[in-house]
Amino acid sequence: MKFLYLTEKYTPYFLPCCLIFSRSVADIFIVLISLLFLIKCFKTNDFMWLKDNWFKAFFLFFLYLILVNSPLSINSLDSFLYSISWLRWPIFALAMPYWILNTKESLHKLFISIIITLALFSILLFYQYFFDSSGILGYSSNNQINRLSVPFSNNVMPGRFIYFYAFILLAIYIYKKVLFNKKINQFFIYSVLLISFFTIFLTGERMSFLIFVSSAIFLIIGLSFNNKKYVIGAFVFLIVSIFLLLIFYFFDPQIYSRTVTSTIHKIYNLQNSDYGTIFKISFDKFLNNILFGSGLHQYKGGEPIIGYAMDSTKIMHAHNLPLNLLVETGIFGLILFYYVVYQIFKTFIYHITENNALFFIVNALLLYLCFFPFHTHFSLSHNWINANIWFTVGIILSLNKFHERSLKNN
Repeated sequence: MKFLYLTEKYTPYFLPCCLIFSRSVADIFIVLISLLFLIKCFKTNDFMWLKDNWFKAFFLFFLYLILVNSPLSINSLDSFLYSISWLRWPIFALAMPYWILNTKESLHKLFISIIITLALFSILLFYQYFFDSSGILGYSSNNQINRLSVPFSNNVMPGRFIYFYAFILLAIYIYKKVLFNKKINQFFIYSVLLISFFTIFLTGERMSFLIFVSSAIFLIIGLSFNNKKYVIGAFVFLIVSIFLLLIFYFFDPQIYSRTVTSTIHKIYNLQNSDYGTIFKISFDKFLNNILFGSGLHQYKGGEPIIGYAMDSTKIMHAHNLPLNLLVETGIFGLILFYYVVYQIFKTFIYHITENNALFFIVNALLLYLCFFPFHTHFSLSHNWINANIWFTVGIILSLNKFHERSLKNN
């Protein structure tokens, strides 16, 4: 029990660092926390989380994967094993509100930890861009032009982590201020947004840039409606952001073209782009088994395997969550999965009032970052991204558990 106590006490300090700097560490960490959470539940005989509607919905999706999708899969054993492994995601998410982040002190620890981790993560990315593209110790080199890597790896997706943790940080901050009627510091919010905007721009990740900009716009609109004084901060943020883009337009047109110009071009020419081709292939794969899919983790094995006009390139995943679900789990799997998302949404939609509309917005933004159907996405089996998605879900659940308690106390 002492080990469980120490885990609960110190895990908030290490959560962000363990989840964003290494895929292997993230996966080991998720499994460890999930197992320890279950051990803790058995020791205390506390399984209240089984009553959560969103977990019931997830368990229904899980049963579908085990009892229907796996037997009908083109590789039943592989799909079955991957289906079993999916249980770690909701259990890890549940460990946040019911164990790791169940006190205000633990939430404050996480808040400080995210600030430090984001600062370090950004500094290492700045080092890559301004000084050495291979990063400190040379572990961040990659073969893609105008792309930065996650520090100490060659994975070109650091922008994903920045927007996850920037908005988790802001969600925690806004929760602490709005629900306790304290003044929101505009400078803090717009500083986080501006630094994140600049850093994601430098990574060269088009979709991360789009997701962040759209999320920032939603948040700024929410802030402005909450208090007209925030409009001034929004105007300053807009002017500084445009100024930064102009600087790179003139002094580094390659990164500007990669992040901005090519993004606009992709959107306007989506049908004829590489993404358009992958989406078409994914739809054709989906037609192999419309109702039940080809089986979890079987995207690569479904026909057509080789992409059209893609120089015989084998398509590894759909680059879109709904399409990936349709190919691997069929229409039934897509409906059941988004029923889970809907139940997560319901955990905070019923709490919305005129006084805490901003709290609702940041919760909705976290869900938007994870599951919005029109984002390009990594594969369903990408453990690193899934670890951070379900951690974000855990943050949503934790903040709303705190809110429920505050309502009862009042």
